[in-house]
Amino acid sequence: MVAPDGGVAGVKVPPQLHDLPHRVLEEYVRARLAQFYPAFAARIAPSIPLQTVHSAASDTLNALPAPDYSDASLSSRDLQLVFRHDCQ
Repeated sequence: MVAPDGGVAGVKVPPQLHDLPHRVLEEYVRARLAQFYPAFAARIAPSIPLQTVHSAASDTLNALPAPDYSDASLSSRDLQLVFRHDCQ
């Protein structure tokens, strides 16, 4: 997916998953990917050291944009109200 600015866009989270806590969902997806990428790498390039695979996968995951919850209702979003006053 391409963002309007030409970068990578966050993947839209399906409405069926909006009621789940965002952090729990993200941790689950990352755990499944951590199971997937070593097995996938072993099939396509068995000579690559596992540490290299872990490092590349971790760097890639960290570079991805956040999931897109723009269609989620306010009640399902992790929001925090913060009051700030800057005295002069």
